[in-house]
Amino acid sequence: MPNAPRLRNLDPVDDLLARLRLDRVARGRGVAITEGPTDSRMLSAALGAHGNNFFSAGGRGNVLRCAEELRNEPLSGVICVADRDFDSGEDHWPGAWWLVFYDDADIEAMLVESQALTRVLDEWASEGKLARFGGVEAVRRQARESTGPLAVLRAINARDGLGIPFDGIEMQDLFDKKSGELRTASLIGKVAGLSKVSHAELQEMLDGAPLICPQTNRPLSRGRDLLAAISALLRRSIGSLSKQQTAGGLVEKSLRLAIRPGDLDGTPFRDRYDAAMGQATGG
Repeated sequence: MPNAPRLRNLDPVDDLLARLRLDRVARGRGVAITEGPTDSRMLSAALGAHGNNFFSAGGRGNVLRCAEELRNEPLSGVICVADRDFDSGEDHWPGAWWLVFYDDADIEAMLVESQALTRVLDEWASEGKLARFGGVEAVRRQARESTGPLAVLRAINARDGLGIPFDGIEMQDLFDKKSGELRTASLIGKVAGLSKVSHAELQEMLDGAPLICPQTNRPLSRGRDLLAAISALLRRSIGSLSKQQTAGGLVEKSLRLAIRPGDLDGTPFRDRYDAAMGQATGG
């Protein structure tokens, strides 16, 4: 009996765009191609009244590949949404209105600035401790200040291809529970142990200035880093959670669950998203 024919491995970008070309109903309502299911869920929750469809491309690289394909062969009703990240990606896409980058480094960093964080802290922080710390805005300010050197290192890593495995670092351990400040020596030690970059080189890198988000004029920060700093604060300064409670991504997951329609209203991202979707759908 002859062997059954093997299904050919479809390229995820080609497969997604082929499906969208056939799905006129989805495109009629407007389609946003995102990096993954989590981004799709968060955008759907924040832009719920919008009624758009969200499709996952399976990573930032695939979203950018989709955007390049749309440059060559436009598809009505379709736009792409991607992390800004630390590689100055937006500078390489002049005039690409169908590609919308988040404000800050990613959507979680945007949501730290939204009412979603207020809802999270209402649930997990101590009211008295939070008030003495200065409230939600003080928490945001401390998180952004303390993650600045880490953002500098991420930017240099992206620029110079140092291959630093940030995913191998327990970020929460880098921040002081009382002050929320970054333990620079701990960061240097962990990164040096996981890469070929020396302690002296890392110290010099951390003294640099962070990148600035061109849309918000805030230092570019990754949501994961901001939430790690806030998790540390919730263990003492503004709450009484244990490390076991926060180590599993409690704050990050809580932030996603706390999203409500309108949380991204008034942001530069929302304005760019609406403009791109309107142009794509002819609305």
